[in-house]
Amino acid sequence: MTSSQTPPSTWRRTDVPADLVSVLPELLNGIGALRIALIYLQRPFSLHTGDLTPTADELIRAARIEYRARGYGFWDSLLTTAIHADEVTRRALLSRVIQHNAAPPTAVPVGKFVTDLRKGAFFGLSARDMVSLSSRIETADGSGHVPMLDFSVPHSSSADDIAIEVATALDIRGGYLLRSGTSYHLLGDYLLSWDETIDLLARAQLLSPLIDHRWAAHQLIDRFCALRISTDDTRHPTTHILIASTHAGDVSV
Repeated sequence: MTSSQTPPSTWRRTDVPADLVSVLPELLNGIGALRIALIYLQRPFSLHTGDLTPTADELIRAARIEYRARGYGFWDSLLTTAIHADEVTRRALLSRVIQHNAAPPTAVPVGKFVTDLRKGAFFGLSARDMVSLSSRIETADGSGHVPMLDFSVPHSSSADDIAIEVATALDIRGGYLLRSGTSYHLLGDYLLSWDETIDLLARAQLLSPLIDHRWAAHQLIDRFCALRISTDDTRHPTTHILIASTHAGDVSV
């Protein structure tokens, strides 16, 4: 299933905050979803000092300082400084950077998913557990991919504006923009073919570091997109909050 070419809709800030329990059922109902797919994953451990080489430890410390100052770009900073490291350190870092953590999607009828969502089944998980929604959606007319984007820029009032402008610049004509805890997630309200999704991911990477280009690369490897919908007791303790959409004022809370 592919989308028709229409001008992008106007994104508007929401007057009343809503969360995923409100947004996802509306989104899935709007596109006629019959079945969705969830990815249950254990988040890999972060790269720490002591994992590789003493030289790598120094680079990791410096990259973390820069990351804390900016809120994004840990791996970019690390790879930039790794250019001047010894061969053993470079090879160890490159091997770690290209690791891909994958899990098979689990198909779920949309009714069961919405029921579980409203019961809080995906909230308050243990620290390393994560549940993501796949972009691949089945409808009565076939299957397609919901447009998805993962941002890097830390959320703030001014960053809200640029996140909305990113959605407009990429011609995402409809959907929902949410604060994801530290940054933003975007979910479109229509379906694309996989080829169209590849095009979106490629263009989105041109907007790095606003868009998480490493996330985009992992989606291309998987051949579907996925965004976290769960919360946990450590890294992501708060649920997503809607800040803008093309349905502003229409979301039921």
